Amino acid sequence: MTEILKDDFPELFEAWNRQAEVLSDTNARLLSQVASLKAELAQKSRQLARKKRLALLGEMAAGVAHEIRNPLGGIQLYADLLGRSMPEGTPERDLLARLQGGIRHLDRIVGDLLLYTKDLEPALADCRLDQVVEEALSYARPALESAGATVERRFEQPPVRVPADPSLLCRVVLNLITNAAAAVEKDSGRIEVRVERTPAGDGRIAVADNGSGIAPEDLERIFHPFFSKRPGGTGLGLSICHRIVDAHRGAIDVESTPGKGTTVRFELPGRAGDA
Repeated sequence: MTEILKDDFPELFEAWNRQAEVLSDTNARLLSQVASLKAELAQKSRQLARKKRLALLGEMAAGVAHEIRNPLGGIQLYADLLGRSMPEGTPERDLLARLQGGIRHLDRIVGDLLLYTKDLEPALADCRLDQVVEEALSYARPALESAGATVERRFEQPPVRVPADPSLLCRVVLNLITNAAAAVEKDSGRIEVRVERTPAGDGRIAVADNGSGIAPEDLERIFHPFFSKRPGGTGLGLSICHRIVDAHRGAIDVESTPGKGTTVRFELPGRAGDA
């Protein structure tokens, strides 16, 4: 058939050949798109299953946290009362101080766990990001002074505004700054906090330090609950940051070089409802 078309109807043969090539290319593209959609569907299914598991674990963790916090408050009260009757400088007083430190650490873990597992619904308001940073810096002052770290502010002008929950954003920035203060060398640490506007009109906050950095094998896990390499850390700080940013329909990422430092930045939509 093709030989007859080629010999007797060359123009028709060329047209048929071109159409066959078009159909072949179209079929190849469709097969590629189907494969891509199947892979995307499988990924979405895994993500949905993971979210369901995390939701169930969250409910369980919240219940456990409440059960721990109630007796923990009583233990803290009795420890404080006991401390009032103990003279300073005694071995017993030192042991009590260690006990009280452990109680405070447990209370921080419980508080972080409750925040991590609660259903976050940001109360959106017109929010100036530079003001959020300044508030977080005021709360972080003890950690910064203890580390002897210097802080450099770089705020874009005019002030960057986004619809956001100021108290939740302050929690994110505070966590990032205190993490940076813990990562730098004492009295030689530098922390830079930037507020910027992206080309798309979104708001961006970045916290950079010249600290110890994060090992490449740990970068994939830093947003996982209870992952921490820092002594005394709850392992929930960055997980909470991720949840808060996600609740604002934003994005957060980390860049780090061991021995040189870390930069954590997050972006928030410039208009309510933007993805």
